[in-house]
Amino acid sequence: MKATAATLFAAAFLLAAPSTQAQTLQKTGVRPVPDIAAQAAAEYRQMARYPEWCQPVPDGQPDPLKAKRVPSHLALPRDDGGALEVWSSDIRFEKGDTAIIHARLVTPPGKDADMPRLRGAKRGLRGWKVGAVITGRQSGEVGKVTLRDDGLGVDRRRGDGIYTGSFTLPAAHEPPIGQAESLAVIVTARNSAGDEMKAVGGFQYSHPAAHLTGRVRDRLEDGNLVILAEAQVEAAGRFHLSASLHDVSGKPLATAQNAVRLEPGIHWIPLEFFGLAMSDRGASGPFWIDSMSLNTVSGIPNALGPMLENVHLTHPYRATAFHRRAFNRPDLIRAAERLERVSAARRARQR
Repeated sequence: MKATAATLFAAAFLLAAPSTQAQTLQKTGVRPVPDIAAQAAAEYRQMARYPEWCQPVPDGQPDPLKAKRVPSHLALPRDDGGALEVWSSDIRFEKGDTAIIHARLVTPPGKDADMPRLRGAKRGLRGWKVGAVITGRQSGEVGKVTLRDDGLGVDRRRGDGIYTGSFTLPAAHEPPIGQAESLAVIVTARNSAGDEMKAVGGFQYSHPAAHLTGRVRDRLEDGNLVILAEAQVEAAGRFHLSASLHDVSGKPLATAQNAVRLEPGIHWIPLEFFGLAMSDRGASGPFWIDSMSLNTVSGIPNALGPMLENVHLTHPYRATAFHRRAFNRPDLIRAAERLERVSAARRARQR
């Protein structure tokens, strides 16, 4: 689970507790049980300060939108602790895009085959033949790819133990507009001795019904930063726009999202960055809209759109232009109040 401002608040709450717990332990010899209800209530109250559609990014944390788009390295460990690892150059592709597929043998240190450390392999797949089959539940077999470690084509370096191949998404298997299909990448490695290793990765074949044009505007409205992104909609549907806001040094400050239903044509989709997210950090503009994506959410799985980066530099805004009003989400406030009653009852029983 990704860190949130509320998570850090709860952590601070916990860090403040040991001195009291240590005093209790010294006096009674009994370690006190943490008040989990009170800790959770404090976290809910911190989360309630912001609306659901705009969340601050804790200081020091990466851009959460970009983090969601980082391809996973997947592997099937063997009994000896080794594994064949596979990953792709992106998590989603559209018709005509080229997916780069990688595979390598990893030999983790230690003896824990259930939790292998998949980085830092000490030996590669020299002498092995490696190939991949791309298949989907609806499409069946979409194609096959030979992976090589010869330094030619898409393979960057000969003999580095990373086998690489490319696959262009075919028009014949494109999903209907507004939909997507999850494709499995089944990689098999075999050597002349008859040894065989397998791993399964995957990516999405996406056909979103709308695309961002790259045109963006910004304005200040009631102490909030409002971003408007232009989109070309090709088919009616429901769409989800999300973006991250960074300061000029590249530090992520907040994310915002909005879901809208649109008809075909050109539309400007608004995003509101809640003023408190900037004023809490004392942040002044200009700001970067550093990442932005528009997904079609009319089916399952959602048809992911591309992640645009370095999208827009806003006008300069003073930190004092942003409001300091807490949103006070009613659902989270009620949850915090229930937990506080549980905590109070627990303390009463301990007296």
